[in-house]
Amino acid sequence: MTEPVQTPQVVTLCADLFFTSRIEVAALRLGARPLSARSVVELAEWLAQLGPTLVLIDLGTPGLDIPAAVAAGLIPKWGVLTRSSSSLASLSRPC
Repeated sequence: MTEPVQTPQVVTLCADLFFTSRIEVAALRLGARPLSARSVVELAEWLAQLGPTLVLIDLGTPGLDIPAAVAAGLIPKWGVLTRSSSSLASLSRPC
């Protein structure tokens, strides 16, 4: 018996609604299910419950403190890619 295919999930935490909508459209075109978290706490809940395929966090989100979220175990590992980056060379190493 074959296992059911799960739809990839893309979770974003971004205060920029224009950018969030662009991400959602791109995810849908690729057959993924886009979700938009409203806070780091909601993002952490979705990470634990859903195990998303991709998580995108806008580092300019007001009140966002990535080191504190990682230290608290809300975000297990992360890397950084700027919107203007055109290559994977700008990826940081996961913590």
